[in-house]
Amino acid sequence: MFFSLLFAASTACSSSSSDGQNGKDGTNGIDGTKEGTDPNGPGDGTGPDGADGSGPGDKKDGGGPGADDSGGGDDGGADGDDGGGGKDPSGPCTAGAQRCNGAAVEICNSSGTAWLYASTCSSGCSGAGLCTGSCMPGTTRCNGKSVETCAAGGASWSTTETCGATFCYSGQCAAAGLEVGLPTNRDGLVVVDGTLVIRQGASLNSPSGNLTIRATNIVVESGASITVSPVGTGNPPTYADYGGGGGYGEPGTPSPAYNSPSAAGPAFGSATDSDVSVGGAGAKGYGGGGGVRGLGGGVVRLIATDSISIAGTVSAIGQNGGTTTAGYGGGGGGSGGGILLAADKITITGSVSAAPGSGGGGGSYVGGAGGRGRIKILAGSTRSGSGTLTGIVTDALLPPLSVASSTHPDTALVYNDGFTEARFAWDRSFPARQGYYWRATAAAPAVPAPGSGSFLDAETIAIPRDQFVEGANFFNIASVDASSAVGKVETKFVVNVNTKTPTITSSSHPSSTTWNAVKDAFFQWTLPVADTNTKGVYYVLDHYGDTVPTTADAFATITKKQQLMSGLAPGVWVFHVVAQDQQGYLTKAAAHYRVLIGADPGNGGVLGRVTDAASKNVAGATVTVNRGLYTQTTDANGSYNLSGVPAGTWELRATKVPLAPVTKTVTVTSGASTTQDFTLN
Repeated sequence: MFFSLLFAASTACSSSSSDGQNGKDGTNGIDGTKEGTDPNGPGDGTGPDGADGSGPGDKKDGGGPGADDSGGGDDGGADGDDGGGGKDPSGPCTAGAQRCNGAAVEICNSSGTAWLYASTCSSGCSGAGLCTGSCMPGTTRCNGKSVETCAAGGASWSTTETCGATFCYSGQCAAAGLEVGLPTNRDGLVVVDGTLVIRQGASLNSPSGNLTIRATNIVVESGASITVSPVGTGNPPTYADYGGGGGYGEPGTPSPAYNSPSAAGPAFGSATDSDVSVGGAGAKGYGGGGGVRGLGGGVVRLIATDSISIAGTVSAIGQNGGTTTAGYGGGGGGSGGGILLAADKITITGSVSAAPGSGGGGGSYVGGAGGRGRIKILAGSTRSGSGTLTGIVTDALLPPLSVASSTHPDTALVYNDGFTEARFAWDRSFPARQGYYWRATAAAPAVPAPGSGSFLDAETIAIPRDQFVEGANFFNIASVDASSAVGKVETKFVVNVNTKTPTITSSSHPSSTTWNAVKDAFFQWTLPVADTNTKGVYYVLDHYGDTVPTTADAFATITKKQQLMSGLAPGVWVFHVVAQDQQGYLTKAAAHYRVLIGADPGNGGVLGRVTDAASKNVAGATVTVNRGLYTQTTDANGSYNLSGVPAGTWELRATKVPLAPVTKTVTVTSGASTTQDFTLN
């Protein structure tokens, strides 16, 4: 089997789940080679047609003309047809295949229905879906069924392991089945091609408090256990030294030393999403010798493509608060941790515990107990058993766990608004899913459902830019099973959008309305988001009001936030800036800063009337001087009157949709008004 469930960011493949994979381009037909028998007539081309692509690929030209000296031969072959969208149930890609999408590496999901974003290459991406150029020494990656490791110098990759009969996933070979018969420590990600079994009397422990197991089946026999150590230090009580218990699924309990809810750790997380995390820490006991705080429980994720069976125990228990006799109060207990069980079929006859730690004893005050952690049991087709569950429990239909985005891969970054769409993809939640309800919103995340979401029978979607606003935007998705039951738990993906422009100032020309004899203009700018989100800015200096720089213009890296433009001729100049984010998107709007160079030439005006081809007044037309330096809208009579325009020669333009714009050149004289009428057709 192959896993493509990624806790990462999606795809840029077809938005339809039924399309076949992109076909190769049709090959060129061979050129005609036979000359026409009549030197004045056409030759007979003999090249065959270009071959059809096997999917929705581009067509290729057929062969060129025959070699007739005068008439020219017929084309050697017709153009190869576009490959049609396939209906093959294997979908648009082969599970586990890798490809390049620009600088991004994408991996085909386990159902072969979508490409999932995996990583971004700093230098380039090869056709095999591998990053080229330098790498971080010691990092690993998959190349087919081989594990490659970056060399010590960071200049090359070498094969360090071959996966044989299994597969490579996330830079490691999957185990060909795994049986744990003795106490065993494992941390991080454990990948198994087949069944993982924890035998009776054995234990699988995570000292780091973070364990994720992905397998076909996961079995914890009676008398066996999976345990993660308490490690949570976040979300502590507001008052850090009054012995309050930590919170997660529910708030902790305050210590009698300060019996107020604010002295205990808060609840956090949600009962309606698929996320789990480590629990919150308690607070140190009251007084200088107070007991140490208890750490929050760790996090364990058991994810199986087929089944999970728990007859033994799975636990992520909070740590007890420290006890003291020398000080005043015992330490607060840590909350329980986070446990995720996700599979098509789940059976629990044993015990699953995210119990909290208790408060420590003290000379005067006992510490508060932690709150219970979160247990999320997410099944596709079958949920059975009546085992013991200790925690705040969510028991619901399994949503997709691996939503990713190739257009906006990093949920921690802020992206500029100059993108056309946001693409998302995910792994199929479970085999018998009927489809999904999804929604994109700037409101707080909520489970999409009929009436609040849209139905989709696919594992990928492209959402237009106009559905995203400034700030945090949430893509939410929940499953629909074969009986049309809609899941009550969603997976969310955050896209942070910036619509604001940089801010430009000038230390040499601090006023945009005062003429200045200094011919050297020095501009500075600041960004509306943190530098980590931005590659740099593109800029232009010209005489127009509304220019928006493009990637063809001058570029300044993020380390440069100023620009000297020297030796400027007298006149009105405008410096324009747009920012570029880490994904390459620009801000849709530009920042503009105007400087007036030279002696004040005096002001005049431009007035006139805008009519249509029938000589009727055009109200609401926009009249601009040099594309936005000065702007006015015509009144009900079609009239405009632009005043305060510096003396000189200007571009004057009138526009009104759907009429064709008209541009003219006018000369403005100081102290006078120039008349210029327009007729728009």
